[in-house]
Amino acid sequence: MPARPQAILFHAALKSDLGDYTPALKAGLKKAGFACVYVASAGKACRVGYVLDLQAALQRFQRTSPVPIEVEEVMWVPDRGIATTIARHGAAGGWHDISAASVAGELGLTTVRLYPEAVTVPHDQLVSRWARRVD
Repeated sequence: MPARPQAILFHAALKSDLGDYTPALKAGLKKAGFACVYVASAGKACRVGYVLDLQAALQRFQRTSPVPIEVEEVMWVPDRGIATTIARHGAAGGWHDISAASVAGELGLTTVRLYPEAVTVPHDQLVSRWARRVD
């Protein structure tokens, strides 16, 4: 298994790491138009946002963070518009002094409330399905 880049950590509930985010997976997500909503923490600070390229965004955050970045939650949705709306209902727009665990818990509830018909895929499930599809 490849080493984790820099000091980005995935929460214990997430079984994947950035080594699982292969170029083929990244290209497939881009082609399908998926975006992700993430909850990350650095010390006591928490950040909610959306990105099309999870790996690049997390590496960018780590370069400017004096403490390791920990990813609490990652959820993939079928388009950027949905991801944007969900992230804006969290603590979007920078780092906040909010418990990342509580924000991560609200993420799923917000998604269901705003987009009850949307297909969402937790990061681990996405990586697992993609690995089976490619094998």
